[in-house]
Amino acid sequence: MAPHHAFHIEPVLKKTALKISALDTLESRLLVGCEDGTLMILEEEQSASHLVEFAVLETRKGFCKKAILQMQAVEPLQCVVSLTADGVQINSLPSLDMTAQLLKTRGSHAFALRTE
Repeated sequence: MAPHHAFHIEPVLKKTALKISALDTLESRLLVGCEDGTLMILEEEQSASHLVEFAVLETRKGFCKKAILQMQAVEPLQCVVSLTADGVQINSLPSLDMTAQLLKTRGSHAFALRTE
């Protein structure tokens, strides 16, 4: 009898030179933060196979100056919060324009959000 597998590992992007450092979801899209500060927005493609495939919908080079270490889309607040070595920044949705860079967060290793 074959062992049960709870999930199957597949690459999100098969042909990219960018190194992925953070992932989050926004509705049906996948937000991909990269080591060079690029943000990619991926959209699920319809596929005949059982595997989920994604297409690059948008690429924002220079979204952050340094590697995106952590990222979270906060739909109730209509923003994306991201962490880099420079600190925490907030970008508005859907434009992704930077609305704030939080002071005294430089060198932080993680952040936590509570929207209640």
